[in-house]
Amino acid sequence: MISAFVYNGGMIYIHIPFCRQKCHYCSFVSSPAINRKDEYLKTLKKEILLKYKGEVLQTLYFGGGTPSLLTIGEIESLLALFNLRDDAEVTIEINPETVDKEYLSKLEKTRVNRLSIGSQSFDDGILASIGRKHKSADVFRVVNDAKNCGF
Repeated sequence: MISAFVYNGGMIYIHIPFCRQKCHYCSFVSSPAINRKDEYLKTLKKEILLKYKGEVLQTLYFGGGTPSLLTIGEIESLLALFNLRDDAEVTIEINPETVDKEYLSKLEKTRVNRLSIGSQSFDDGILASIGRKHKSADVFRVVNDAKNCGF
């Protein structure tokens, strides 16, 4: 299993390669093998501990795949490995079908302070044709929920 941890000065990108399903358009390294998540996170943490030497970070970005398939506890355990500036930008990509208001409320209490919401289109026909499981209304719901939770 290959983990993805990219360190560049004050910025780190962490790739979370799991999705509920592979979308038709996606060329990123991702897989619906969510049953391997624990193994991946264990390997990822080992890699971080080997390569990251505690430098102060300005940016931490969780991309994917679908990082919002991680539990809040899993996100917090990864965040705890890094030395973040007080004003660091901590971003996580989320898919509308994987989050609800409760998840967003808990996420807002972590160091995550920026969301990248994978909408891809606001046309429900296009969303269906590219293999997305959400509808355009779900994107608006997630944006409103996120705002109401403090994002």
